[in-house]
Amino acid sequence: MHRPTIIVGIAYGAWVILATVLKGLTIGDWTAYAHLALVVTGPPAALFTLYLPNGTFSSTVAAGVLGWVQWVVVAELLARSSLRRRAHDDA
Repeated sequence: MHRPTIIVGIAYGAWVILATVLKGLTIGDWTAYAHLALVVTGPPAALFTLYLPNGTFSSTVAAGVLGWVQWVVVAELLARSSLRRRAHDDA
């Protein structure tokens, strides 16, 4: 894994953990909005969790995991593409 991928993984992972913990603790309006907040920040993969019951703990965790996997894969693909482009420009 490249450094940008690790940074994205840690940052989005922290967001997922925060939303999931707030959902689990039932703090304020996060009981209803944690799942939707993760869906909004992790489309298109997290949109599949809209087929699950909205606002449940399992749908919140599923949206977080799908969004995290998606952003880590995107960051890794962009990092590899950038390295290939730099190697091609140097040649």
